[in-house]
Amino acid sequence: MLKIYPYGYLNRIQSSRRLEQEARRNLELMWLVGRLAPDFKTLADFRADNAAAIKNVCREFIVLWRRWGLLTETTVAIDGSKFKAVNHRDRNFTSGKMQTRMQASPDGQVSLVDPDARSMASQGKGTGTVGYNVQSAVETKNQLIVAHEVTNVGSDRHQFKKMADAAREALDTEKITAIADRGYYSGEQKSWMGDSTLPL
Repeated sequence: MLKIYPYGYLNRIQSSRRLEQEARRNLELMWLVGRLAPDFKTLADFRADNAAAIKNVCREFIVLWRRWGLLTETTVAIDGSKFKAVNHRDRNFTSGKMQTRMQASPDGQVSLVDPDARSMASQGKGTGTVGYNVQSAVETKNQLIVAHEVTNVGSDRHQFKKMADAAREALDTEKITAIADRGYYSGEQKSWMGDSTLPL
């Protein structure tokens, strides 16, 4: 089951329903997983029930890359990507849409299908995506992801320090150069970054 997710990420297939389809029709994936053909609910449950174990597998990749000498660079690029959740926009409710069930939600949103998903602004004017903000730190020599975090906070503004610290730990070094775009800029982050490492 675990093999299905890296395959999906490499081929930009995020949805559990799409992964189910690929496992039943794609010969490459069928060979990779030994003709295992789980349905979308089984796939989604596997990811939810094994989040900690999947993170540990990612850590083992970093240990392997370090052993192979692939993590000698101490410069990382940090960015966030919006990943669409199973939850459709019509099944996500903000205070403007619904007055009931809102008191129990700390951020004023309720998603009926994927409870952790949140509505986030997207590039198009007046549009949004119900999903997650996936933060990644990529080392710049071999373009390997050395740290990642999934959050339901739409803004990147307060993610820089956390991601840079995670990348520094993964690279097993005291100092790194971390690069990010203006979306990460805030006064709180500036005091930690120092004048020489402000995001572009």
